[in-house]
Amino acid sequence: EDWWAAKRDRIFWRGGRVGGGPRDQQVTALQHMRNSSLADVQYMEWGENRIDGRNSAPGCAGVVEVCKNRYLAFLNGLTYSSRFKFLLLCGSCV
Repeated sequence: EDWWAAKRDRIFWRGGRVGGGPRDQQVTALQHMRNSSLADVQYMEWGENRIDGRNSAPGCAGVVEVCKNRYLAFLNGLTYSSRFKFLLLCGSCV
């Protein structure tokens, strides 16, 4: 289909750095994905929120940018993430 062909053929992930527990699994998964030219994975660095709506966090990607990818990684973390429901709405493989 045209909507699928328009998506980038890569796996995409963004997340914050957290310590302990599942983080070890997360780091291992990210190391494997980073070795692929078909992956765009990186940690976000949290910064201040800006009043103009632009995100000042390096590495951060908005939902529109995220949804341009065919494959979206959802990795274990230590905190609650509301991201999963939005990833499912992208029409990508999660």
